[in-house]
Amino acid sequence: MGFSSGMDLNMEEAFMQYDADIIQEYVDTNLGYRLCYPTIFADDVLVEDESGVKAEMPDGSASFFARRIDNADGSDLESYVNLIASGLNGARVTISEYNATILYTKDNYTVFDVYIVTESYIYQAELQFLTEMSSEFGMYCNFLENSFGTDEGAQG
Repeated sequence: MGFSSGMDLNMEEAFMQYDADIIQEYVDTNLGYRLCYPTIFADDVLVEDESGVKAEMPDGSASFFARRIDNADGSDLESYVNLIASGLNGARVTISEYNATILYTKDNYTVFDVYIVTESYIYQAELQFLTEMSSEFGMYCNFLENSFGTDEGAQG
């Protein structure tokens, strides 16, 4: 049981409004995943197809996508992510119980990938932005990592 009053309740309401202003939830019931992405990507730039969703800013400064592919080789999370990262110069890998992330830079962009690997599927969500915009987009990496989850029970 919880109890909030006065300033605690006001701060919670303020945070919830701030959260709603900066991130949008996306749920793909067909592919079985969900995530939060920056509201800077307006609904009219979202493109959905059979493998997932993607969006790009008109000026090319930032983009994101989420997709699901078959786990045809029966990969496990750690092996799969380490294989991907081995081909990326300077990649930083973080592996947790439910997901793994890879952070790297490429051609003046910062790329942040989140992976979830199950027996049947490999789920990937990516946020990419001009490295010079890290102060604006960096916090969205945490939102993406913590909101990306699947219907198969693995959650970030």
